[in-house]
Amino acid sequence: MTAVDDAGKLDMLCSIGSDHVIDYTNEDFTRSGETYDAIFDTVGMSPFFRSLRSLTRQGCYLLANPTLAQMILGPWISATSGKKVVQPGPVPFKVSLQTSLTTRILGSVTVRSTRRMGSLG
Repeated sequence: MTAVDDAGKLDMLCSIGSDHVIDYTNEDFTRSGETYDAIFDTVGMSPFFRSLRSLTRQGCYLLANPTLAQMILGPWISATSGKKVVQPGPVPFKVSLQTSLTTRILGSVTVRSTRRMGSLG
């Protein structure tokens, strides 16, 4: 597994099992020539089309925080190529906000499941 983050988190990423780490402030993983079976973008900062090109032929691009353009292009790319773009469906605002704050402050993602998708509670 390859993990991408800033230099301050690379040791932690190794300690939790990453085989290879990349400091995104010094290296763009999408320009390395490496290909990946899956790319999980939790923050929404990896370049969309370069990330798609970095996937293997049957690769999967998981977007935790897609932009509007990615939400529109994702299903089309999934339908017209062997690559799959996976993005969340409607999520209650409270869960989305908690995930966003957790991602920015701690560098981790909290995923909460709820059956009441229309609820804010």
